[in-house]
Amino acid sequence: MSSSITYYERFIMLTSVHDLLFRCQEKFTCFFFQVTVKEAKKTVDLWYNDRKEVLQWQEERKKEAREYHCVYTLLGRARRFPLMAQANTYQKGHIERAAINTPVQVLNFF
Repeated sequence: MSSSITYYERFIMLTSVHDLLFRCQEKFTCFFFQVTVKEAKKTVDLWYNDRKEVLQWQEERKKEAREYHCVYTLLGRARRFPLMAQANTYQKGHIERAAINTPVQVLNFF
């Protein structure tokens, strides 16, 4: 099978997947892809509707961060987080994104 995808198209595709997986703000997505915030939000919602297991997995990691103040990598290494009750809105968002990203960070080493 021959691939006719250009480097730019592949970059756009990978960036889109990253934005969706890590729930980057729609404002960034709409700026980068030159679409409206409404269109970006619709795309994110459609993506998650087809992949409910991804959303469930992400919610479980956020719950771990809230309840146990810790999330584990795939190799069992713990990453600790501050108390969510004492965090402001910006910090809570950062903690939640880090909790989602932590389990897969170890894959960068292989």
